[in-house]
Amino acid sequence: MKPETRQKFIVGNWKMRTAPFEAKALAQGIPERIRLTNWVTVILCPPFPYLALVENILQGSGIELGAQNMYPQEKGQFTGELSPNMLLDVGCK
Repeated sequence: MKPETRQKFIVGNWKMRTAPFEAKALAQGIPERIRLTNWVTVILCPPFPYLALVENILQGSGIELGAQNMYPQEKGQFTGELSPNMLLDVGCK
């Protein structure tokens, strides 16, 4: 594939900078302000507590939901970690 035709990604990682009302406003505002193309995938990665909130807002927008952190094990005694299946369950890809 030629470099100019490779899939590009724009990922917004919100770190620990949002409260619920800010996460909602940001998730609502981004689809209104960007133009999606076939060769750019836009992904929002809010803090874990707001994944479900943001996923509901992004439905049908063409913007994907991502996570800031994931532990590679499916199950186990890993306090505070997030498994791949947990993230898939809330809409992350």
